[in-house]
Amino acid sequence: KLDIGIFFLQMLESTLSDAEEACLTETIPDHDLIRSLMMSIRAIIPSGKGDTKRTIELCQEAFEYLPEDDLIVHCMLAFHLAIAHGIRGELTSASYYLAEASTYGQSAGNFYIALIAMGCMAEIQAKHGHLHRAAETNHRALELGLEKGGGGSLPATSLARVNLARLHYRWDDLDTAIHYATDGVKLAEQSGESITLLMSCLTLARLYWAQGQMEAMAKTLDWARQIA
Repeated sequence: KLDIGIFFLQMLESTLSDAEEACLTETIPDHDLIRSLMMSIRAIIPSGKGDTKRTIELCQEAFEYLPEDDLIVHCMLAFHLAIAHGIRGELTSASYYLAEASTYGQSAGNFYIALIAMGCMAEIQAKHGHLHRAAETNHRALELGLEKGGGGSLPATSLARVNLARLHYRWDDLDTAIHYATDGVKLAEQSGESITLLMSCLTLARLYWAQGQMEAMAKTLDWARQIA
Protein backbone atom coordinates (compact mmCIF):
# COMPACT_ATOMS: atom_id res chain seq x y z
CA LYS A 1 0.00 0.00 0.00
CA LEU A 2 2.88 2.33 0.78
CA ASP A 3 4.43 1.70 -2.65
CA ILE A 4 1.11 2.43 -4.38
CA GLY A 5 0.73 5.61 -2.34
CA ILE A 6 4.23 6.75 -3.29
CA PHE A 7 3.46 5.99 -6.96
CA PHE A 8 0.38 8.26 -6.96
CA LEU A 9 2.29 10.91 -5.00
CA GLN A 10 5.00 10.89 -7.67
CA MET A 11 2.37 11.25 -10.41
CA LEU A 12 0.86 14.26 -8.65
CA GLU A 13 4.29 15.81 -8.10
CA SER A 14 5.11 15.35 -11.77
CA THR A 15 1.86 17.05 -12.82
CA LEU A 16 2.51 20.00 -10.51
CA SER A 17 6.13 20.31 -11.68
CA ASP A 18 5.02 20.38 -15.32
CA ALA A 19 2.49 23.12 -14.51
CA GLU A 20 5.13 25.12 -12.64
CA GLU A 21 7.62 24.86 -15.50
CA ALA A 22 4.93 26.02 -17.92
CA CYS A 23 3.96 28.87 -15.56
CA LEU A 24 0.43 27.49 -15.34
CA THR A 25 0.12 27.30 -11.55
CA GLU A 26 -2.72 29.86 -11.69
CA THR A 27 -4.85 27.19 -13.38
CA ILE A 28 -4.49 24.85 -10.37
CA PRO A 29 -6.79 25.82 -7.45
CA ASP A 30 -4.97 25.83 -4.08
CA HIS A 31 -1.62 25.09 -5.72
CA ASP A 32 0.45 26.06 -2.66
CA LEU A 33 -1.75 24.02 -0.34
CA ILE A 34 -1.47 20.94 -2.54
CA ARG A 35 2.30 21.38 -2.72
CA SER A 36 2.59 21.69 1.08
CA LEU A 37 0.39 18.61 1.59
CA MET A 38 2.58 16.57 -0.75
CA MET A 39 5.70 17.70 1.08
CA SER A 40 4.06 16.83 4.39
CA ILE A 41 3.41 13.31 3.16
CA ARG A 42 6.98 13.15 1.86
CA ALA A 43 8.21 14.18 5.32
CA ILE A 44 6.29 11.38 7.03
CA ILE A 45 7.91 8.65 4.89
CA PRO A 46 11.53 9.23 6.02
CA SER A 47 10.24 9.85 9.55
CA GLY A 48 8.93 6.29 9.65
CA LYS A 49 12.32 5.04 8.45
CA GLY A 50 14.24 7.02 11.06
CA ASP A 51 15.77 9.47 8.57
CA THR A 52 15.54 12.50 10.84
CA LYS A 53 17.73 14.74 8.69
CA ARG A 54 15.49 14.31 5.63
CA THR A 55 12.35 14.67 7.74
CA ILE A 56 13.51 18.05 9.05
CA GLU A 57 14.48 19.24 5.57
CA LEU A 58 11.14 18.29 4.02
CA CYS A 59 9.05 19.70 6.88
CA GLN A 60 10.86 23.03 6.70
CA GLU A 61 10.37 23.12 2.93
CA ALA A 62 6.67 22.36 3.32
CA PHE A 63 6.29 25.30 5.71
CA GLU A 64 7.35 27.63 2.87
CA TYR A 65 4.22 26.73 0.87
CA LEU A 66 1.83 26.23 3.78
CA PRO A 67 -0.98 28.81 4.11
CA GLU A 68 -0.95 30.41 7.56
CA ASP A 69 -4.54 29.38 8.26
CA ASP A 70 -3.97 25.66 7.56
CA LEU A 71 -3.80 24.61 11.18
CA ILE A 72 -4.18 20.88 10.57
CA VAL A 73 -1.09 20.52 8.36
CA HIS A 74 0.86 22.98 10.52
CA CYS A 75 0.10 20.83 13.54
CA MET A 76 1.24 17.66 11.78
CA LEU A 77 4.47 19.19 10.45
CA ALA A 78 5.37 20.66 13.85
CA PHE A 79 4.80 17.28 15.49
CA HIS A 80 7.05 15.43 13.04
CA LEU A 81 9.73 18.10 13.43
CA ALA A 82 9.53 17.69 17.20
CA ILE A 83 9.93 13.92 17.01
CA ALA A 84 12.85 14.21 14.56
CA HIS A 85 14.68 16.74 16.75
CA GLY A 86 13.93 14.66 19.84
CA ILE A 87 15.47 11.54 18.28
CA ARG A 88 18.56 13.59 17.46
CA GLY A 89 18.79 14.72 21.10
CA GLU A 90 18.02 18.34 20.18
CA LEU A 91 15.60 18.81 23.05
CA THR A 92 15.33 22.61 22.87
CA SER A 93 14.15 22.45 19.26
CA ALA A 94 11.94 19.47 20.07
CA SER A 95 10.27 21.43 22.91
CA TYR A 96 9.65 24.40 20.61
CA TYR A 97 7.89 22.30 17.97
CA LEU A 98 5.98 20.27 20.58
CA ALA A 99 4.55 23.53 21.92
CA GLU A 100 3.55 24.50 18.36
CA ALA A 101 2.02 21.08 17.71
CA SER A 102 -0.01 21.31 20.92
CA THR A 103 -1.20 24.88 20.23
CA TYR A 104 -2.12 24.26 16.59
CA GLY A 105 -3.56 20.84 17.42
CA GLN A 106 -5.98 22.36 19.91
CA SER A 107 -6.94 25.15 17.50
CA ALA A 108 -7.52 22.64 14.70
CA GLY A 109 -9.44 20.22 16.91
CA ASN A 110 -6.72 17.56 16.59
CA PHE A 111 -6.63 16.72 20.28
CA TYR A 112 -4.80 13.44 19.67
CA ILE A 113 -1.63 15.23 18.54
CA ALA A 114 -2.17 18.04 21.06
CA LEU A 115 -2.28 15.59 23.99
CA ILE A 116 0.61 13.43 22.77
CA ALA A 117 2.68 16.60 22.26
CA MET A 118 1.92 17.71 25.82
CA GLY A 119 2.97 14.31 27.14
CA CYS A 120 6.23 14.49 25.19
CA MET A 121 6.87 18.02 26.50
CA ALA A 122 6.43 16.74 30.05
CA GLU A 123 8.94 13.96 29.38
CA ILE A 124 11.55 16.52 28.28
CA GLN A 125 10.83 18.69 31.32
CA ALA A 126 11.36 15.67 33.58
CA LYS A 127 14.63 14.82 31.82
CA HIS A 128 15.82 18.36 32.59
CA GLY A 129 14.94 17.82 36.25
CA HIS A 130 11.88 20.12 36.23
CA LEU A 131 9.66 17.52 37.89
CA HIS A 132 6.92 19.79 39.22
CA ARG A 133 6.70 21.63 35.89
CA ALA A 134 6.41 18.23 34.18
CA ALA A 135 3.61 17.27 36.59
CA GLU A 136 1.76 20.51 35.77
CA THR A 137 2.05 19.85 32.02
CA ASN A 138 0.73 16.31 32.46
CA HIS A 139 -2.20 17.52 34.58
CA ARG A 140 -3.08 20.12 31.92
CA ALA A 141 -3.18 17.26 29.42
CA LEU A 142 -5.52 15.28 31.69
CA GLU A 143 -7.80 18.31 32.09
CA LEU A 144 -7.92 18.85 28.32
CA GLY A 145 -8.57 15.16 27.71
CA LEU A 146 -11.42 15.18 30.21
CA GLU A 147 -12.87 18.41 28.83
CA LYS A 148 -12.91 17.07 25.26
CA GLY A 149 -13.71 13.47 26.16
CA GLY A 150 -17.47 13.89 26.47
CA GLY A 151 -17.73 12.48 29.98
CA GLY A 152 -14.61 10.28 29.88
CA SER A 153 -10.95 10.95 29.36
CA LEU A 154 -9.58 10.81 25.81
CA PRO A 155 -7.31 7.76 25.25
CA ALA A 156 -4.47 10.03 24.09
CA THR A 157 -3.98 11.08 27.73
CA SER A 158 -2.33 7.68 28.33
CA LEU A 159 1.16 9.16 27.88
CA ALA A 160 0.50 11.89 30.46
CA ARG A 161 -0.71 9.23 32.90
CA VAL A 162 2.36 7.02 32.58
CA ASN A 163 4.49 10.16 32.99
CA LEU A 164 2.66 10.95 36.24
CA ALA A 165 3.11 7.35 37.38
CA ARG A 166 6.88 7.68 36.93
CA LEU A 167 6.95 11.02 38.75
CA HIS A 168 5.03 9.67 41.75
CA TYR A 169 7.33 6.65 41.80
CA ARG A 170 10.28 9.03 42.12
CA TRP A 171 8.40 10.83 44.91
CA ASP A 172 7.86 7.46 46.69
CA ASP A 173 4.08 7.69 46.33
CA LEU A 174 3.50 4.17 45.04
CA ASP A 175 -0.29 4.01 45.46
CA THR A 176 -0.82 7.13 43.33
CA ALA A 177 1.77 5.90 40.84
CA ILE A 178 -0.03 2.56 40.40
CA HIS A 179 -3.34 4.40 39.96
CA TYR A 180 -1.93 6.48 37.08
CA ALA A 181 -0.07 3.55 35.52
CA THR A 182 -3.17 1.32 35.59
CA ASP A 183 -5.28 4.03 33.95
CA GLY A 184 -2.48 4.59 31.43
CA VAL A 185 -2.56 0.92 30.45
CA LYS A 186 -6.35 0.95 29.95
CA LEU A 187 -6.32 4.12 27.83
CA ALA A 188 -3.30 3.05 25.78
CA GLU A 189 -5.19 -0.16 24.94
CA GLN A 190 -8.16 1.89 23.76
CA SER A 191 -6.03 4.16 21.58
CA GLY A 192 -4.01 1.31 20.06
CA GLU A 193 -0.77 3.10 21.03
CA SER A 194 1.50 0.06 21.36
CA ILE A 195 4.59 2.04 22.39
CA THR A 196 2.72 3.91 25.14
CA LEU A 197 1.07 0.65 26.19
CA LEU A 198 4.49 -1.00 26.46
CA MET A 199 5.82 1.94 28.51
CA SER A 200 2.76 1.76 30.78
CA CYS A 201 3.14 -1.98 31.34
CA LEU A 202 6.85 -1.71 32.14
CA THR A 203 6.17 1.16 34.55
CA LEU A 204 3.36 -0.79 36.20
CA ALA A 205 5.58 -3.89 36.52
CA ARG A 206 8.26 -1.80 38.25
CA LEU A 207 5.67 -0.44 40.66
CA TYR A 208 4.36 -3.93 41.46
CA TRP A 209 7.96 -4.98 42.15
CA ALA A 210 8.43 -2.00 44.48
CA GLN A 211 5.32 -3.08 46.42
CA GLY A 212 6.39 -6.73 46.54
CA GLN A 213 3.52 -7.89 44.30
CA MET A 214 5.66 -10.42 42.45
CA GLU A 215 2.83 -12.38 40.80
CA ALA A 216 1.24 -9.21 39.41
CA MET A 217 4.68 -8.05 38.23
CA ALA A 218 5.31 -11.35 36.40
CA LYS A 219 1.93 -11.22 34.63
CA THR A 220 2.48 -7.61 33.57
CA LEU A 221 5.98 -8.40 32.26
CA ASP A 222 4.59 -11.32 30.24
CA TRP A 223 2.07 -8.94 28.70
CA ALA A 224 4.86 -6.44 27.96
CA ARG A 225 6.83 -9.16 26.15
CA GLN A 226 3.82 -9.92 23.94
CA ILE A 227 3.42 -6.22 23.09
CA ALA A 228 7.15 -5.87 22.34
